[in-house]
Amino acid sequence: MSSAPVKKVFSSLQFYTYFFCPYAHRSLIALIEAQLANKLDAFSSDQQATAITYHEVDLYLNEQLTDSFKSINPQGKVPTIRFKLNDGSNSEQELIINESLVINDFLQEVLIPELLPINSNDGQAESAYKKSLAKIWISYFDSNVNSLLFKLVFGEEPSLEKVKAEILTPIQDKLTFLVRNGFSAARKAVSEGPYFFGNHFSLVDIAYFPFVTRLEIILRHKYGLNLFEPFGNASQQTADALKLFSAWYENVKARESIQRSSFKPLFVPVTFTSNELKKQSVSGFNADIKELKELRKPGVISQDEFDTKFFDYEKYVVLGFDLLRKREQQRK
Repeated sequence: MSSAPVKKVFSSLQFYTYFFCPYAHRSLIALIEAQLANKLDAFSSDQQATAITYHEVDLYLNEQLTDSFKSINPQGKVPTIRFKLNDGSNSEQELIINESLVINDFLQEVLIPELLPINSNDGQAESAYKKSLAKIWISYFDSNVNSLLFKLVFGEEPSLEKVKAEILTPIQDKLTFLVRNGFSAARKAVSEGPYFFGNHFSLVDIAYFPFVTRLEIILRHKYGLNLFEPFGNASQQTADALKLFSAWYENVKARESIQRSSFKPLFVPVTFTSNELKKQSVSGFNADIKELKELRKPGVISQDEFDTKFFDYEKYVVLGFDLLRKREQQRK
């Protein structure tokens, strides 16, 4: 991260999130992109006037339903940002935005314009077209891919054959359509390259990754299936599209903001903890509700507070969904 002074748009910003949630993951990536671009300070778990304060809202413990959180977001959802603008007005008014895509659009407009491939040579119509492409293909993804992740991880655990027929085959069809129509249009408008908009990492990549990585991890770990390997009587078009999408995934996964938000985080919130190892490590997953409440502390665990060898993001994802499925079934 650059050592140049941070140009502060906000006098304070509070981020309410849940590390496990794919929607919240989207906004975490965008915030880290802003930090890496030296547009925001680092996260803090302390109430400091100029810091970005990180608040873990544990959905497993239903903390999103508390009166204190609903006073911030009446819908009881994460992510949410609450901030004061550094506009010289000395106003104490706090502004609140929720919903991951809305938050990310806001951050792109006020902090990190480079998250859309718009340059000074673009006319108004060309800029609007690129924004429209991003919105169209994020909407397509949310309507067609996200639902398959939730179908996979909630409700009765499906058999291998059901996963192949009702999850893997449909999702490969959806991804093929996305690549052949969305990726091709975006790269034609900008350039060829490793991301959705060619060489330009964007809001679209951020919107896709949290869901794709969870699908990829669950399918591989629990069912021995490769999301990117053509299944059944797949056509050559599907094979080619999945090859391109697999390359997209690996390139996005390697990006620093992605690694810091998942596989190699600078800190890990205290959730899904266990005292079995006498350590507040997110890789435990054996704690019951009582243990979780006893072990929790405000804020986050930084690298100097836990041994990073105990954190395995893929294990965190798999066992986390198992735990949530079990809780859902117990409620029925």
